[in-house]
Amino acid sequence: MYLVMLYILFCVIRLYAAVKRCYYLCNPCASVIAFDASVYYFVLIVDGFVRELAFALLLPEKDSSLSDLVETYGYPSDRRSCETAKITAREEGSDKSSVASNTLENILTWDDNGCSDEELDPEYEPKHAHFSPRVGTEHQADVDLYPCTKPEYDPTYAPPVLFNFVDNDACMVFDYLASYSKMLQERKNPIPCLDVSRALDVLWQFDCKPELALEHLKKEMDDFYPENVEYTDIQLRMYPFSPHLPWKPQEVAAFENGLKMYGKNFGKIKDEMLPNRTLADLTNFHYQFKLTDRYKMLPKRSSPITEKPTGYMTRAEAAKNEEPVAGPSHAFKYASVIPEYCVDGENDADDVEVEAITTFKAIVVSVNGEEKDEATGVQKASKAGGAEEEAKAGENGDVHSVHPVTDSYEM
Repeated sequence: MYLVMLYILFCVIRLYAAVKRCYYLCNPCASVIAFDASVYYFVLIVDGFVRELAFALLLPEKDSSLSDLVETYGYPSDRRSCETAKITAREEGSDKSSVASNTLENILTWDDNGCSDEELDPEYEPKHAHFSPRVGTEHQADVDLYPCTKPEYDPTYAPPVLFNFVDNDACMVFDYLASYSKMLQERKNPIPCLDVSRALDVLWQFDCKPELALEHLKKEMDDFYPENVEYTDIQLRMYPFSPHLPWKPQEVAAFENGLKMYGKNFGKIKDEMLPNRTLADLTNFHYQFKLTDRYKMLPKRSSPITEKPTGYMTRAEAAKNEEPVAGPSHAFKYASVIPEYCVDGENDADDVEVEAITTFKAIVVSVNGEEKDEATGVQKASKAGGAEEEAKAGENGDVHSVHPVTDSYEM
């Protein structure tokens, strides 16, 4: 009781000090500073006194037993500990299975702080009982079918069908091509070449109607290929078929020259070679011209290669501008296999081992001073000078090479 009263007094003093501090905050003076200091030290003294008093009052209870504390502060007799509840549950059940089930039930109903009131109530029923899984059609929910909101098929957005094999007979195409071939052979001067792509194109144009397509092809052939002229297979394969606006041989030659000079730049070909033709005519003729054998005979026009400037010369340029420099060759010492370009063949009577398989073709000079020219025979080493240098540089009868390079290689 005394402790509570002292604590209340301490809170009142601190509140009074805080009010005074806020009141004199805008007008600082010496008296206010002295008042704040005095109140501050007084609060510290009262706070320390309260702490000491509380410690002194609670110290006797530190060494007291649990039973004394229960008698002092009281404890309800109907509350039982978790350990007591478990012991009681084990003693009541004689069957091991019942003991295990009761223990599990107690564990599930206990909360974190101890036993709950639910296990003491015999009429308690849990809200979420632990049932076994229910399997079967009688336990399934009745879910309505998802309504189909997809619109009906609209043929407007369907892709165009060139030939419908459902409505038309597939053999009709083969019969149509056979009739077209027969029409070409029944002419006064038969045409040995069969343009299948053109025949199928006309068939699509007339909605897969063979009679109308054959009539159009017959009229087209009479206009483009007169019957009083005899045509050969070479002539038909060399010049493209263009029934809309036939091309003259001079125009075909000009178009070929334009392809050689300007490639597929049809605008340039039109301006320079064929001013009377449109770009559409040149494009259509180009795709017809690609089907002929004459187009295959044209030389392929390679794209120009842009050479990037480099700051060094190639080996060939260095060989032309510099004198050959003698030096050791690269590769494996005492090699047993001699490359073909390092052996002279018939005139090679020296049974010596080659020190290196050189990466450059050069003159091979042996130790005894005999010179051997390579297949090119461009460079030759002097007999005396070459022999002296090789005798100094080589050991144990090794063979060295003279390399036409400007840099020296250190081994």
